[in-house]
Amino acid sequence: MISTPTPSIDLKTMWQKLTASVKSPIEWLRIYYSSVCGKTLSMGQTLLLINAQLAFISAAFPADLPLIARLGCCTWLLASLKLCRDKI
Repeated sequence: MISTPTPSIDLKTMWQKLTASVKSPIEWLRIYYSSVCGKTLSMGQTLLLINAQLAFISAAFPADLPLIARLGCCTWLLASLKLCRDKI
């Protein structure tokens, strides 16, 4: 019986490829936001801006949400805008 060697899976390499593919669109947004703001933004500042955008969408668009959920989305929006003002 002939056994064929199974390729070893390097988990570290797979993890690095996965994180690079996840970071790629965020890096593109970081470069875009930096050009719009006129200063270099870090990855953390970019994530704060993405958070603020998601909070705005959640607060503005779903018209059929219950009042308590709308208040939660508005609170999230205000908190994210305050974080952006303080850290950017």
